Amino acid sequence: MPKLSKFFALLFALAMSLMAQNAFAQQDQAIQRIKSSGVLRVGIAESPPFAIKNPANNTWEGFNVDMANDLAKAMGVKLQIVDSTWPTIISGMMAGQYDVLMASTFATPDRAMSVVFTDGYIIAGELILVHKDAPFQKHEDLNKAGITLSELGGTSNEQTARTLFPKATIRVLTTENQVAPVLEVANKRADANVGDANSIRGFVRANPQAPVRILEPDRQLNSRFRAYSVRPGEYHLLNFLNTWIESQRLAGRLQELKEKWEL
Repeated sequence: MPKLSKFFALLFALAMSLMAQNAFAQQDQAIQRIKSSGVLRVGIAESPPFAIKNPANNTWEGFNVDMANDLAKAMGVKLQIVDSTWPTIISGMMAGQYDVLMASTFATPDRAMSVVFTDGYIIAGELILVHKDAPFQKHEDLNKAGITLSELGGTSNEQTARTLFPKATIRVLTTENQVAPVLEVANKRADANVGDANSIRGFVRANPQAPVRILEPDRQLNSRFRAYSVRPGEYHLLNFLNTWIESQRLAGRLQELKEKWEL
């Protein structure tokens, strides 16, 4: 190759390397942005016991709220919780409404096409709740015409109900009240509800007088990791979050919070 051609080839390779470094620098400034602003914006959606809005003072409480406070302290910034809803949690993240999504989201392949998940911080699944007087003995009893399941819109519970019970009617509730589908079952306005296992167990434990029961309580559905998430390209922030989650685990803080919130 002539010397001039080698020179241009070297120049081209150098230009491409600089462009790649510049593109990476532009897309991975999340930590710097958070530190510069002095505020960590965390997206939260109601999901007891991970996040509950206390009606007495209108503040958030729960496992993920405690974790968000710990994260802000680790970064040396203030915490700002941004209220979100289950139908809009992913779009809110992509629109830049918060820096980290710390709702109790399952790390599903469908969601992973839009956001980047951290390592999991807890394994959880789903359970089915029915009225205590209902004749159902197993999950398959619900996959019939004339059966109605009540589900919150935009949740993985709704997707599970549609997948497992295609013959049943899925009634979608557009509300942020996480207990609403359970109350539909308790009041016999619906036959069943697919819900988060932690939330269902917590409700049954806290409300022993409620006329509901868990259908096949040892048969948990879709066990998978719950994880936090960031926008694609923010891999420095992702690496920091994974390192922080592991430090929380090794320090015993994860176990402490699991016991506190009965997870």
